[in-house]
Amino acid sequence: MVRHAIALAFAAWAVYRLARLLLERAAHWPAPVAPLRQRVAASVLIGLLAAGAVYGKFSWYPLRWSDAHFSTSTFAADLAYNPVLFLAETLSRKSATYDLAKVRAAYPVVARYLGVANPDPARLLYTRRGAPAGLPRGAAPDPGGAPQPRPNVVIVLLESFAAYKTGAFGNPLDPTPRFDALAREGTLYTRFFTPAWGTARSVWATVTGLPDVQPDLTATRNPLLVSQNSILNDFTGYEKLYFLGGSLNWANIRGLLAANVAGLRLFEEGSYRAPRVDVWGISDLDLFEEANRVFSGLDKPFVAIVQTSGSHRPYTIPKNSRGFAARKIDDAEAQRHGFGGAGEYNAFRFLDHAVGVFIDGARREPWFANTIFLFYGDHGLPGSAPHIPKGDEEAGLTHFHVPLLVYAPGLLPVGRRIDTVASELDILPTAASFAGLPYVNSGLGRDLLDPSLDDRRLAFTIGDQGKVPRLGLVARDRALTVFGDGSGRVLTALDGGNARANLAGREPETAARMEELCRALYETARYLPYVNGADRIRNANR
Repeated sequence: MVRHAIALAFAAWAVYRLARLLLERAAHWPAPVAPLRQRVAASVLIGLLAAGAVYGKFSWYPLRWSDAHFSTSTFAADLAYNPVLFLAETLSRKSATYDLAKVRAAYPVVARYLGVANPDPARLLYTRRGAPAGLPRGAAPDPGGAPQPRPNVVIVLLESFAAYKTGAFGNPLDPTPRFDALAREGTLYTRFFTPAWGTARSVWATVTGLPDVQPDLTATRNPLLVSQNSILNDFTGYEKLYFLGGSLNWANIRGLLAANVAGLRLFEEGSYRAPRVDVWGISDLDLFEEANRVFSGLDKPFVAIVQTSGSHRPYTIPKNSRGFAARKIDDAEAQRHGFGGAGEYNAFRFLDHAVGVFIDGARREPWFANTIFLFYGDHGLPGSAPHIPKGDEEAGLTHFHVPLLVYAPGLLPVGRRIDTVASELDILPTAASFAGLPYVNSGLGRDLLDPSLDDRRLAFTIGDQGKVPRLGLVARDRALTVFGDGSGRVLTALDGGNARANLAGREPETAARMEELCRALYETARYLPYVNGADRIRNANR
C-alpha cells in the first residue's frame, strides 16, 4: 500500500507540474499573433495526455475496475476504485436483477436437485458440505505404509473446443490425434455441457459453479458481482495458479480471480519469457511450456487453471511450432465437417498439437505421476456436419457440447467413456473430490463422483441472452428448450428418434417436469450471484 501511495503522489505531482508549465507557456503567447503551429502542438499534446489518462496504463488493455482487485481485501479494492469508472460500469446494471418471489417458489425443486441436506426455505440456503470420494487409491497407505500425497490438479480450458470438431466425437478430418490418444488413456465424459456460450461466461462458471445468466455483458464485467465464493479456496495447503497467455484485464477476469481466491498466483502477459504472437498474447504452445516450468519449481501440491486462446481468430500459428505443420485443405472441405475454413481447422490442430507437447513435457517431470488433468472446451460453437447427432443439432447443443477428459493414467482407470450428463458447473466439486478434500459448495454444480446424485444428472444451458433468453435442460435422452417468458417450448429426442419432432405434446409430463427444473435453476442463477460472497457463505454454515 505504501508503494502505491508513493506512486500515486508522484503521478499527481507530475501532472501538476506539466499542466503548470503548459499554462505558463500559453500565458506568454500573444493571442493575436501566437503561431498556429504552437497552438496546434499544445492542443495535440494536451489531447494525447488526456487520452493517455483515460487509457490509464501501459498494456494491451486499458485501466479497468478489476485492476482495483489486486487482493482479496474488499477495503483495498474500495480504496483503489476509480469512482468515474465504477459509476459508468454500474449504471448499466439496473436490469440485471432477480425476482425473490420466483426464487422462493423454485427453492424446493432446486434444493432437491442439489441434494441440500437440510433445506431452509426461509433463509434460502443452498450450500452443501462436500464429502469427497477421493481417488480409487485415495490417501490410504501404500504397501510400504507411507501415506499417499495429495494429488495435483491441472484444469485446462481449451478455447472453442466443440465436441463435434474432435476426432473422439467422429470428425473424419482427424483434427485432434493427440487429444484422441489421451482420451483412450483416460476417462472421457461424452455428454458434458457448458451452461453458456462464451469464454468469459465459461471462466465464471468454472470458478463460481454458477451459470452466467446476465442478460447483456458477462457477469465478470459487473462490479456488483465481483464477490463470489469459490471451491478453489478449499484446496488448503495447495499452491494456487492461473495462467492466461494475454491480459487478465480482458473481460475484467482479474476482479473475479484476485478478489475471491486467497493466495492465487496470476500469470499473464508480462509474466512470461515467450513473445506475444497476436492480440491473445503468447501462443498456447508457449503457455503450456511456461506452465510446466512453473509446476516443476513447486515444492507442494498445486491446483492450476490454464486457459488457452489460440483456437480463435486470427488463428495464429507461431513460427516456433515444435514440429507442427499446417495441413493443406480446401475451405469447402473444412466447412463440410464443421470448421469455418482451413484457417480454423489448422488452428484447432495446432491447439491439439500444443496439448500433446504439454503432456510430453509433463511426463518427464516427477510431479506428473501424481497429477490429475481435466481438459475440456470452454464452450462449443454453432455448426452443422454429417457426423453430428441430429438431436444435438436440432436442439442447438453444438453451442454447449464439449469433451471433458480426466487424464491421470497412474491414478485412475484407463480407457473409460462415461455417457452420464455432466456440466461445467461440476468441475470444481469433482476436482476437490478427486483430491480427497472437504469443501463448501454454494454453486449449482455437483460432484460427478457422488452416486447419490446419479438419478438427477442434467445440464442447464442458456443461449440468446437478451431480454428474453432461451433456456435449456439436457437429460440423457431428451433436451428441452423454452424462452424465458414461457413461449417456444420444445422437447427434442436425443436417442435416435425423430429429432425434428416436438415431443412436448406427446410427453407432457416429461416436458413439464424438465421445464419446472429448468426455470427453477434459471431463477436461482439470477439470484445467487448477489448473495454468494465467500464471507457470507462461510459464516452461514458455521
